[in-house]
Amino acid sequence: MIAVRILLPPPPASALKQPAAMEWRAAVFFVFLLNIAESRMLHRHEFGIASTLDSSQCSTEKNMLGLATITFAQFVPGATLQEINKMTNDVLTAIKKPTSDEQHGGCLENQVLYRQPQPLHHNVYNCPVVSEKVLWDSSCGFGSYKLFLLFPNGNALLLVLSNLIRCANKDMSVFLDEICHEKELSEKHGYSNCCSQSGEARHQCLLAHKKTASASVLPFSFPEAAESCKAYKENREMFMNRVIYEVSRRYRFMYAPAILSLAAQYDKTVPVCCEAENMEECLQTKRASIAKELKEGSMLNEHVCAVLRKFGSRNLQAITLIKMSQKFPKANFTEIEKLVLDVAHIHEECCLGNAMECLQDGKLGQVKDMERSRSNHKAMKKSKEKIMSYICSQQDILSSKIAECCKLPTLELGYCIIHAENDDKPEGLSPSLDGVLGDRNYGQLSSEEKIMFMARFLYEYSRSHTKFAVSVILRVAKTYQEIMEKCSQSENSAVCQNNGEKELQKHIQESQALAKQSCALHQKLGDYYFQKVFLIAYTRKIPQLTSAELIDLTRKMVSIASTCCQLSEENWSACGEAAADLFIGHLCLRHEANPLNPGIGHCCNSSYSNRRPCITSLVMDESYVPPPFSADKFTLNKDLCQAQGQALQTMKQELLINLVKQKPDMTEEQHEAVTADFSGFLEKCCQDQEQEDCFAKEGPKLISRTRAALGV
Repeated sequence: MIAVRILLPPPPASALKQPAAMEWRAAVFFVFLLNIAESRMLHRHEFGIASTLDSSQCSTEKNMLGLATITFAQFVPGATLQEINKMTNDVLTAIKKPTSDEQHGGCLENQVLYRQPQPLHHNVYNCPVVSEKVLWDSSCGFGSYKLFLLFPNGNALLLVLSNLIRCANKDMSVFLDEICHEKELSEKHGYSNCCSQSGEARHQCLLAHKKTASASVLPFSFPEAAESCKAYKENREMFMNRVIYEVSRRYRFMYAPAILSLAAQYDKTVPVCCEAENMEECLQTKRASIAKELKEGSMLNEHVCAVLRKFGSRNLQAITLIKMSQKFPKANFTEIEKLVLDVAHIHEECCLGNAMECLQDGKLGQVKDMERSRSNHKAMKKSKEKIMSYICSQQDILSSKIAECCKLPTLELGYCIIHAENDDKPEGLSPSLDGVLGDRNYGQLSSEEKIMFMARFLYEYSRSHTKFAVSVILRVAKTYQEIMEKCSQSENSAVCQNNGEKELQKHIQESQALAKQSCALHQKLGDYYFQKVFLIAYTRKIPQLTSAELIDLTRKMVSIASTCCQLSEENWSACGEAAADLFIGHLCLRHEANPLNPGIGHCCNSSYSNRRPCITSLVMDESYVPPPFSADKFTLNKDLCQAQGQALQTMKQELLINLVKQKPDMTEEQHEAVTADFSGFLEKCCQDQEQEDCFAKEGPKLISRTRAALGV
């Protein structure tokens, strides 16, 4: 990230004599360019809130090989390790270190160089070296440098700013150039169309390929323990490079800092386990933990990127604003805005596949997900390091709950802060929106003022309701904004607003009622029968999903109930909504890749905050036409008697799914009758000494009775 401070002298007398129109056009262009530069260099949002970010070139330089490998493996997952290494070597050769007169030993992050005035020229990165006094501490494109410029006229300044913007984006384009430069590789993996484009269009095209590119890549599995130990001892660098390559090509949306963090964990684990007596058990235990973190972390990162891509950065900022306000309810609005801006920017860079920026800015980490998966904390700890340090430096104004956390070592600090309680709400929070927001003359606000008004509403409402689910608060805010828009047209705006605020409660009541109903049902039925209820419901909603997909989806629902319903009742809604948001997000990704039905499409695309209520309200896909009946869909043999536990449950669930797909409008009475008939059939044949003969004889009879009962 680049920070620029400009000190402009008074304009020369000659400049004052320019025609008014020319002067106006120059001024507008200057302001426009400066705004672009600041948005990139200072990470300021449209309201000018300064960022807390401080990028580190050193962290990037140390991990250049890993970052390049991650970038290429994620963009071209079908490429071999040899192909990835060739592209990596090409790029690392192109990204040369500064020449002797520009190099000052080690990372330049903390070094300061003062140069005498000299003509404007470009360094080896083709980035500008300014013609006046320059104070810098890094090379263009790969670090944070501060330029204090003093120019006799604005033209040189415009040129420098233009070049700075270009160079700030250079580190990503060099990777995309390399992918497209290898014509044989781009044609082999189907990227020719993307490579025929340029700039942002090419970048977006290659990003789109990441969603579909790795169908041929086999699931990740670690090599045998003895083989791993031998390879590690022979060549540690080559071994770890392959680990990063294999992980990155399979987890294409996982953020680079998380991959590097997990790789570092594994790098420390292997030599220890290889010397242990129980070598295989030692490695197996650690690998299982890493594999779990990879799967969950990748799902979370992909979900965030999908939300950002479909609903935009403002939606992501709103989510982050709610979480920060709930975590730190005593912090003022300005402080929360700074944190929100930084976290949203990190996600944007990581989701663009920009591993360099993701690592540099990603030192602040994935704080948006503070309340997310506890098991994912290790993969995130490095990327949260700097923001946690910043939070500790500001704990007097942020939170009273983290004092003990801030005494801990770095490795324990992040985990402690993330899982610390939300701070106590400050005294005197007004229950009235008038007390919170003051005069709500919404109709007279400008577009930007309306955005800030709603941001302030989210902040105040979230810090007053720290137990509410993020998605519920988003729904409340959406309704509140609609009320304000409607009432701004009313003759009596105040009365209209007060009456409309009663509508806000419906979102809270709906979520709490659903959570209470689900927990009561889970407690009554237990895991298996609870899943059965949802299997029937979701097969009706989405019959286009395969049996395996439906079973996996409903198992996640069981897991949510098992986890959330153990909490106190006031936490049921927030826990359930957060978990549902994640699995619904992946259902929507599934729909995006291969459309399911119009109902799911509407729910996934119309409104982020309303996705869960929308899908909950679906009953049956009216566009679905059941296939012609086929007895082959109902496999009845002695395997049903021999299977046990999870395997038996899965076989029964597959039969149930096929039954519902055949008759989506099956009544409860029909279902009970068919189930009772099947149970009697299974008991009879499994007790028969000639099981195979029994299934062969009685199976067709059962199918005939079932068809008659259902009318299919």
